[in-house]
Formats: sequence, structure tokens, C-alpha cells
Amino acid sequence: MAILITLFLSLSLLLHFSLSSSSSIHDLLRSKGLPPGLLPEEVKSYTFSQNGHLEVFLEAPCLTKYENRVLFQQVVTANLTYGSLIGVQVSLTLALPTNNSLSLSLMITLFLSLSLLLHLSLSSSSSIHDLLRSKGLPPGLLPEEVKSYTFSQNGHLEVFLEAPCLTKYENRVLFQQVVTANLTYGSLIGVQGLQQEELFVWLPVKDIIVNDPSSGLILFDIGLAYKQLSLSLFEDPPHCKPQGGLRNHVRKEKGFEALR
Repeated sequence: MAILITLFLSLSLLLHFSLSSSSSIHDLLRSKGLPPGLLPEEVKSYTFSQNGHLEVFLEAPCLTKYENRVLFQQVVTANLTYGSLIGVQVSLTLALPTNNSLSLSLMITLFLSLSLLLHLSLSSSSSIHDLLRSKGLPPGLLPEEVKSYTFSQNGHLEVFLEAPCLTKYENRVLFQQVVTANLTYGSLIGVQGLQQEELFVWLPVKDIIVNDPSSGLILFDIGLAYKQLSLSLFEDPPHCKPQGGLRNHVRKEKGFEALR
């Protein structure tokens, strides 16, 4: 009987890891790649289970405002994974002007999809570089001019730039306005929207892989060959100039090797 009770308590602790301070939930959001401001300061406590179920408790229902007013119920639930809160029910109050200069309040309940939530929460260009670092890739693989991105549970990454642009590592690189890939630890597989110039020919970059960070090398699959570049080329996000406006400057780092 004592063994059964011990097992039950252990499972309960594992499945419902409860923290009572309002700051802890915001630390959890940060650790999951989400901005802490998605939840208010008035969080009383929360539980977060191993299967990703998050339950947040407030003292009472409350209103706040981001761009529009947002109503938090006393209990907010969602499935929390890296970069996303799935199945959230949020109430928004939108004030719409009428012909009589009166405000018409519409209460709209939205079930936020993964894509919408990621667009809302992962819109800064710095965040994509933090994501790359967390996945064992150098932040300089994508330029400073990233406008926003989405990253789904299945690893699909979609990066949005203001416009197609050119930059240089050792050779010229062309970023399309939308760059997509499957992001896993140490690799970007099935890249689309990225080309590299080789001997005046533009070749699509298909895969980018860091097999061994200690080697200081990163592998590019450009279809006709595999290229190894120094990781030092990608330490910092480069500035990307509109297509056709790239100056003839090259980074100082050397070392480019073709593999057959």
C-alpha cells in the first residue's frame, strides 16, 4: 500500500509541476522561445505537465491591452511546446467606430492556430538568430533584415524578409523574400529560397549542416557539390542589401573547400 501511494505521488509530481510565483511562468515562456508578455503579471500559479499541458491560474478574470483589449479568464489552458501555445482560447474586444461616433464592442473568441500565434509572438529579427543558436547553428546564416518567422512543431521553419536581398560571406548569397527549411538540431534540410554564386552561376542551397561544431566547419549542399565553410564566417548576422545593390566587399575570413 505504501509503495502504491509513493508511486501515485511521484506520478502526480511529474505530471503537474506547479509553481506559484508569477515570475516563474514568464521564465517558462522564455525557456520555450516565447515572449514573457503573453501572460500578465497577475498570474497566481500554474501547472505544466510532461505532455506539454499548461494550466495558468489568475486571481480573477482580468483585462489588459496589447494592440487591442485582451480578456484573460481566471483559468487559461494551452498545450505548450517550443515556440507555440496551441489550443489557447483568448477573448479580444475590438472597438469599431459607427456613423454616430459611438463605439461598438464586439467580443470575439478566437482559437489561435499555430501559424497565427507564431506570427504574433516570433516577429523580431533577433529572435530567429536566438532560435538558430538554440539549435546548434550559427546566427549569421540569416541576415539582420529578417522581418518575422514561423516555426512549427514538426520543425518547419518559414522566414520572411522585407524583399529579396544579397549579401556576401565568401561568395555572394541571394535570399528570396521567403526562405523555408526543416530545422532540426545542427541542420537546415530542404532549404528553399536561398542561392549561392559559384563561378558566376547561381546554385540553390539545399541543405546546411553542422556535423561537429568542434571542427569549426559548416557543410553546404549546393546540388553539384558539398562545400565546407568556416563557421567563423557566420558568427554574426550579415546586413543584406536589396538585390542588385550589393557592394563588392568580402569578409576577411578565408577557407573554402569542395568535397566530392
